[in-house]
This record gives sequence, structure tokens and C-alpha cells, in this order.
Amino acid sequence: METATKRVLIIVSSYEPVINPDMHRARILCHELPKLGWEVEILTPGTDFQRPTAIDRDCAIFFDHRVLVHTVAPWQAWLFRLLRMESSGWRAWWPIFREGSRLLRTGRFDLVYFSTTQFSLFCLGPPWWFRFKIPYVLDFQDPWYSKTPKHVTTERRLKWMLANWLAKPLQRFAIGQAQALVAVSQKYLDELQELFLGRPFPWLAPGRCEAIPFAGSLNDIEATRRALAAQTPDGQAIKPPPLPDDRRLEIVYVGAGAITRLRGWEALCAAATIVRQRNPQLFHRFQVRLYGTTGHAAAFGSGLLERTAEAAGLPGFAEEFPAQVGYFRSLELASRAAGLLILGVDDAAYTPSKLFSYLLFDRPVLAVCHSRSPAAEFLRSRPDMGHLIDFDQDSPTRNEQWADSLQEFMQQVVEGRTFHRAGDLAEHLPAAMARRHVELFNRCVPVGSDIEARPAGA
Repeated sequence: METATKRVLIIVSSYEPVINPDMHRARILCHELPKLGWEVEILTPGTDFQRPTAIDRDCAIFFDHRVLVHTVAPWQAWLFRLLRMESSGWRAWWPIFREGSRLLRTGRFDLVYFSTTQFSLFCLGPPWWFRFKIPYVLDFQDPWYSKTPKHVTTERRLKWMLANWLAKPLQRFAIGQAQALVAVSQKYLDELQELFLGRPFPWLAPGRCEAIPFAGSLNDIEATRRALAAQTPDGQAIKPPPLPDDRRLEIVYVGAGAITRLRGWEALCAAATIVRQRNPQLFHRFQVRLYGTTGHAAAFGSGLLERTAEAAGLPGFAEEFPAQVGYFRSLELASRAAGLLILGVDDAAYTPSKLFSYLLFDRPVLAVCHSRSPAAEFLRSRPDMGHLIDFDQDSPTRNEQWADSLQEFMQQVVEGRTFHRAGDLAEHLPAAMARRHVELFNRCVPVGSDIEARPAGA
């Protein structure tokens, strides 16, 4: 008798050869879920929906090519150009709905999992539920609706205001029939449970919400190192610009910058000012390199973080390269760095997606995070993992504590300290993340259903 298996259709906003941050969870699950009895298929907008600069041919080494991927083409593209709507979620909504309906009509799927920050795609869940009675799960990697949004991250303020106004009713529509929720932060789940307390929503039942942070992938790091080792001496590796002084050491940060990271960066600059006063010889051995801070392909000149450091009296402390950086390139930069920097946002619920990946490198790590964030709580409980600047309120006492952390981090970098943290991070690696998803998925699939009993390979 054949072993019974289950199958999940994962909805993402991009997939190979694009590798955006919000599809890392799905990409990693594609490697791990089949080992646990869940086959995976992907449904995604095709490359025509993506910016050409987002296409990264180097990223093929990070995907499981045994997974069946369904892509959709644009529909009425002229209309969206006329409306100046660039969101792949809205542009792909109808094509994804049609193709998803075709796939679900086959009866071979037990569950639909939405893992994307293109929240408009979450609104496909209810119509598919009513048509096919296939349960769906939503993955909140960021908040969708917020009563008091902190930052306007687009120059199109009217568009931003309209999106924020629509977020509340759309979220309520999408979440109403969800069988379960996943979030990267327990605080996101707490906010949703408080907002919808007393509603007859399935995900409000016990055991239907799971806070699962982004996993660190040792496989990605090892695949990057193998690819770099295979390159010829005059090959294709893109090395960072040389430091102003060969004796200086590079601390690398790759990721978003600008206003969302400004408060944490200001805390780091405050600490750096004190370290420079305490130990100028140590301080001047370092330069912080900030890559990919705007996410735009053709971004030049100094960015907000570099200018902020200069305004704080720290010229030369930081150099910012705002242009977009692909995933392979980001791991290459991290693998070549002397030390690694993580910058969090001014939000107690935020968990940096690269936290556990950076901890898997053998380098010293410094994390700058909100003091009540899950990342700060983790590092306070495991001080052996990395160094922490936990900002919340400014005071001279806190500045001194921040400086202690920065100085200890710098000292470890100078000493060439190496770390082997994988054994202590087992619960934050892909296998553990996948097991927690499977436990949740199994609670959502009706026991004894005809689909559940389908033999493997059906």
C-alpha cells in the first residue's frame, strides 16, 4: 500500500529567477516540506511582472528545481500602466485567481499557503475557499493594517493614503475564512487577535496561530561559498571597492536603510562616538559598509545613513552603496566581511529577516534592534551569539552601554574570533521551521477527507 501524502499550493509574489526577501520562506519550505510528507507546488507571477533589475541569474543555486512552479502572464497591462499601478500583487491578482482556480479544481491540493508581503493576494483565499472548500493559511511577514503607521516609504503620498485606507477592510475580508495564521513575530499575532477578538474566525481557535521567525539557511551560505570557490582568479566575482586603508576592517550591512532604520543607526553612531573617544586606535581600524539601502538599481551617491554619520561628527566611519544588491551578492559580501551588522527598525514587533542567517556565518555579529523586539529578547537570552545595541529611549547611560557592546564587537573582529553557532541554532534552522509548519498544516486539513487519503504521486 502506498504511503499517503499531502500537497500544498504556495502563493508567492516572485520566484526563480527573482529572489525577493518575501519569498525566502516559501523557497526554503520547498526544500524541507517533502521530507515531512507534504509535496509543494508554487504559483507565482512570472518575470514579466518583475523589474528587470530584480532578475538574478546567480540565484539558481538556492532553489529546489524538483518543485513544480506555475507562472502567470500579465493581464490588461496597459490599464495598470495608465493607472500607474506597479504592485505585482494587484497586477497579478486576476491571472493568479484564474490559474489557481484551475489548479484547485483538479482536487490534488489539501491546503493553500499565502507567503508574501503582496497582501492583496491574500484576498484570493476567501473566494477559493467558498468555491473549493480547500483551507488556506496566511503568512504575515509584515503588518498589513496598522492603526498608526510610522513611516511613509513612498513619494506617492496619495497612493500610500489610499492603500492604508483600504488595508483595514481588505484584511478583514482576507482573514475571515483563514484556517490558520503564521507570523514572523508573536506581536503581529497578538495585534490581530486583539483586533478580531470575539469574531467567529477559524484561526482564532486554539492552536491555529504560530509565530515562526525566518530561518537561517546554512545551505545558502555553503552554496555561495562553493560558487565563489569555483570561480577562476580572473572570474566573475564582484569584489567590494577597496577600503581607504589596507589596515582597516570592513563591517558589512546589506539591506534597507533610509528612514525606517534611522533611529537604530543613530544609536550606533552615538556608541561609535564614545568608542572613538575611549579607544581611537581601535575605532579607526574600522569602516562600516552599507549596501543595497534603497533597493533601486541605479542609486548613486551617499545615502541618508552615511550623511547621518557625517552629521554626527563621524566622517569616514560609514560608506553607503545604495544600489540594489541581489541575494547571491549579499551573501558574497557577508562572506568576505570581517564583521556583520544587522539594523532593525523602530518597531517592537520587527524581527530582521537576516538575523539567524548572519549568526550562521563564523564572524562576529552586531545587531541594532528595538529593545522590546524578538531579536533583542533572543540576543539578551543568548549573549554568546552576538552583540546587541537595543535602542528605545536615549540617555547617556544607554549610550555608554551601547558603546560597551560596540567596543566588544570591534575587539572580537580585530582578534579574528570565529564562531560555530549552527549547533545552538537548531530550532531556527529550516528543518525546525518546516516541522512547525507541518504541525500547523496538519491541524488545518480535515481528518479522514478524501483528499487527505490520496496516495503519494496522485
